[in-house]
Amino acid sequence: MVKNCSHLAEVDIHIEPQSQGCAECVAMGDTWVSLRKCLTCGHVGCCNSSKNKHALKHFDTTQHPIIEEFPDANWRWCYIDNDYVWFDEKKIVKDLQVMPGVGPSIAKDLFDIGVYAVKQMAFMNPQELFDELQKLNGPTDPCVLYTFRAAKYYASTKDPDPELL
Repeated sequence: MVKNCSHLAEVDIHIEPQSQGCAECVAMGDTWVSLRKCLTCGHVGCCNSSKNKHALKHFDTTQHPIIEEFPDANWRWCYIDNDYVWFDEKKIVKDLQVMPGVGPSIAKDLFDIGVYAVKQMAFMNPQELFDELQKLNGPTDPCVLYTFRAAKYYASTKDPDPELL
């Protein structure tokens, strides 16, 4: 059953992979069937169909909840829920609106370009998000870039200065 996952706020779907293959298998001189990328730290490990199951071992050690197919990212899996991850768009769009300047329209834009949690904004590059949005929607008002910058500041600062927001 595919369902909403409460662990999405713990991940960064844009995290860079630490390697292009299973480093543990490479070190052992072994091979794998397919790969999985951890969405918390970027660790790349071999799948459960591989004899070494390094992605699962990584979860057992770290408790990082969500992996995705690598390199294609066609699906995501939550080890804790033992299920595929489904993104609840309405809830995410509503949750993103706690950031200053982010209303329903910009929250939907953020969702469409892969931002699923306020916490995730702390690790995002506002200019890259803006560029991605323009690729998706065409020419975009530059004020959106300023909103993305304020959202990043809000998400990455413990006590944001209201005047800077």
